[in-house]
Amino acid sequence: MHRLVRPGLGLVLILVNIWLVAPLLGPGESPYRDSIGPGYASMAAFFRDHPNPWGWHPYQYTGHPAQSTYLPVAPYLSALLSHLPCFDSVIHASRALFLVAASLIPVTWFLYFSRSGASPVLLAFGAMLAFTLVSPEYAVFPAVDGDRGLAYLPWRLQVVVKYGEGPHSIGLALAPLALWALGRGLAPSGAPFLGLAAGLYALVGLTNWVAALSLGLMTAIFLIVEIKEWRCWTRAVVVIGIAYGMAAFWITPSLVMSTLGNWPKDAFGYRFETTQQLLTLGWCLSVVGSALWIRRRNHALALPVAALIAFAFVTAVFYWRGVNVIPESRRYAPEAALFLFLAGSAALHWLQSKAPGIGRYAGLAAVVLVAVAGRDQITKAIQGQHWKLRTIPSASTIEYRIAQRIIAMQPKGRVFVSGGTRFRWNAWTKLPQVGGVFESGLENRIPLDLIYQIRTALGSNPADEGRDALVQLQALGVEYLVIHGPGSREHYRDFARPERMLPLLETVYRDGPDVVYRVPFRSLAHSVQAEEIVREYTGGAPRTMDRFSAAVTDSRRPLLEVRASSPESLTIEGGGISAGQPVVVMMGHHPGWAAWQDQDSLPLAKDALGFITMFPRKDGIPIRMTFSPGSEQIACAGLSAFTWLGAAVWSMRQFRRTKTCSPSSGNTGLLGHRA
Repeated sequence: MHRLVRPGLGLVLILVNIWLVAPLLGPGESPYRDSIGPGYASMAAFFRDHPNPWGWHPYQYTGHPAQSTYLPVAPYLSALLSHLPCFDSVIHASRALFLVAASLIPVTWFLYFSRSGASPVLLAFGAMLAFTLVSPEYAVFPAVDGDRGLAYLPWRLQVVVKYGEGPHSIGLALAPLALWALGRGLAPSGAPFLGLAAGLYALVGLTNWVAALSLGLMTAIFLIVEIKEWRCWTRAVVVIGIAYGMAAFWITPSLVMSTLGNWPKDAFGYRFETTQQLLTLGWCLSVVGSALWIRRRNHALALPVAALIAFAFVTAVFYWRGVNVIPESRRYAPEAALFLFLAGSAALHWLQSKAPGIGRYAGLAAVVLVAVAGRDQITKAIQGQHWKLRTIPSASTIEYRIAQRIIAMQPKGRVFVSGGTRFRWNAWTKLPQVGGVFESGLENRIPLDLIYQIRTALGSNPADEGRDALVQLQALGVEYLVIHGPGSREHYRDFARPERMLPLLETVYRDGPDVVYRVPFRSLAHSVQAEEIVREYTGGAPRTMDRFSAAVTDSRRPLLEVRASSPESLTIEGGGISAGQPVVVMMGHHPGWAAWQDQDSLPLAKDALGFITMFPRKDGIPIRMTFSPGSEQIACAGLSAFTWLGAAVWSMRQFRRTKTCSPSSGNTGLLGHRA
């Protein structure tokens, strides 16, 4: 029966966590309108209909490779789940996936630590039950306490519900499985587990950058604590290398470079300056020093304490001093709380082994401390305050009504939406928008700059604010502009001085402060004069776009039609195609695009806005355009296929060699040894 204790306690943790999120597992949308969660659903909706990982995503940021949309695990899983009859929409499926993943975090870490020897089963269970119900972040960080929201939820769940931190939760739930497999693989007889460890590390890496960095930090501490032989260090390096090979089909070198280049901008202007450099040095020294010092005195305590120091340091410095030691330091608060409870559990276990009498009293004191310090949170959880959180029907929201109205108008151009509407837009429609949700993989950030200028009128003279925004909208191929004015039920309302657009555009829909304008639009492809191409873009007022904006809205010119048989295949046709006269396609340039007239290939260039420019060779002959993966993508896909196949074959051979060995029983330590 004792073998059923651990699974039984794990089941209890699952049930308690599911009970906490149950009100939000139903159909509809989260009551928090500022969540980026529907943005993940937008990506899932695209990959559900266009699963090609090396295709083209035309619906956001004027078009970009599908590979640069986001890491694939969360959107593809959500897309797969959305086919199940229990989900009424991709938003519903995505939210359920994230909430279940966040609910599994205490369970997977309980199973890992209770088998590692760092903490016995009951202590590990008590720690994870406390982590389930109580969030010390609310008591320690005033900014977090002021963000409790509509009803109490533990912070690790609150960041999913209120802010959409779902992929991070998936990665954090998978992290202990990866550490366990690595530990087993580094054991003397654990070679068969190395392939499993590499696969799990690749899975986390393909889920979320923050989760991947978090697991990387945990792994570094794990190796410092556990590894003393160079053979094991070599194995660990090989595992990480194999993991990258498995993930290389998506995480190509160019995507890594784009992400590294974008992250400082996306992480609220992060800069690695003198303050960050000194803090990072102190952070590294404190983590490594504590791991080595504690390892000599109590091996099992070293990992959770060093990890607690690592994550608590960066989180506390951000919330108390407003400084990001690493990009987006605040997002590691769930890890800090997790290791606080795990370190407490391991410390109690160590104390009980040294002084059983004192250990029992210390355990009782810890229970009392958690109960007293977290009584308000525990009481609210037991009383079911979280049941005040209810999903709301999409149709009841202003964002959905506006989306349906624009769909009915069947636009051929782009839609400019901002705030929370852009997060949800492509979960409801296949209409392209100028913006989107996630920019970490983008190669062309000019649409982001123009979006910001249009919303804020940055760089425009007061008398020209409306005119400049109109020029920029026309240059981006916008047909409808949506503005949520003051008093709107949309959360963000981030379009400054919306009245500047009223005298310039036709109003086609109004619902109180929420207005839809029609912007002069003809097509997403235009035959222009050479001097009308945008040759320079420096930001600010759009004087360099004036000629191009006038050209693309000139009704006297022949109209070019753009027909798409798929996101990767376009045809441009019309009487305006003339030999030698430039054609600008208002879509992001990428080396994967190719164009032909009959059998003649057309060279493609990029203008200052990042759009495709080409020169037809014949009059009136349609232009065919196709997008295909480049040599880097093909090579990385081949590397991944070879790595997965090789790892599978090698692991099976290793398991066959060890199948006659007796499996170990009882608790096993972090390296697979009996604890």
